[in-house]
Amino acid sequence: MRTVGDQVRIAIVRECSAPKLGNVFPGADFADMSYETFCKAASAIGAAVDQLQRSNNRSVDGWGVGYYCSHMVQAMMESTGKNTSLGTILLLAPLLVSGESKKSMSHVLANMNDRDTALVYESIRMANPGGMGKADQMDVHESSPTSLLEAMRFASSYDDVALQYVSEFGLVTQLAQRITELVKSSAQEQQRDGHGEGIDSTQLAATVFNRVVQRLQIEVLAGRVDSLIARKSGIELAQLVMNQCREILRAQSSEGDWQARWSEMDHWMREKRNSEEKQLANPGTTADLIAAAIFFCMQNGLCDVPDR
Repeated sequence: MRTVGDQVRIAIVRECSAPKLGNVFPGADFADMSYETFCKAASAIGAAVDQLQRSNNRSVDGWGVGYYCSHMVQAMMESTGKNTSLGTILLLAPLLVSGESKKSMSHVLANMNDRDTALVYESIRMANPGGMGKADQMDVHESSPTSLLEAMRFASSYDDVALQYVSEFGLVTQLAQRITELVKSSAQEQQRDGHGEGIDSTQLAATVFNRVVQRLQIEVLAGRVDSLIARKSGIELAQLVMNQCREILRAQSSEGDWQARWSEMDHWMREKRNSEEKQLANPGTTADLIAAAIFFCMQNGLCDVPDR
């Protein structure tokens, strides 16, 4: 039986295992980040969650958002020394608290305290994400404010992870529902066309799920700018990615033509690098949202998510 930590690990690995535009996946590493790095970090993050949930030191309702963030980020950094999943962790923490305490997301978010804020700010500094810059208010390099929700509200205009705290995880919930729809339709298509005959069932499930994530990423990118790209590389590049993803969705005809267009777009995004070979068109926020949505699917039993 899967533990909650297993679900966390699987969510991160499943998102990273699917071919996605401009992101790390098997056979498509970055200069400073590999698929294996993500998997190693995912295992450490999941283990940290299980360790917390087995602890005898927690309150009646379990750990708070800040404690989950702090322990997951520390595990990630100790295991790899790299920030693979900060955005995902920030999204997972309230979902974990809600699941453990059996309280609604609105209750969890409304009851975050100054300790949560301090630990989340400390976690962000520990991970040291790219493109943070300097903010006039609520800056993570300064002392943490009293209210984490107010800090997230301030950042929500330019960061979709922060927006989830303000919207009670509305987009994550929508994406989880879309994953469920796509998994169901993809399975029906495989059964109808007989594409799964002679293929190991575990391998088939992983292949189907990878296609679901691949499709979902394009849908998300076609519907909104990726806030990591916008923050690191400017709104013009983020909008260009969005517009080109819309073209891919509009122009799909045969499977071969769609894959050719996808590959061309993926190559173009990977070629966008700065003088230090850092990726400029890496839609990392979209990856975080999808990973959180996959976890939400498992947490709420919405659809089957393969282990690997």
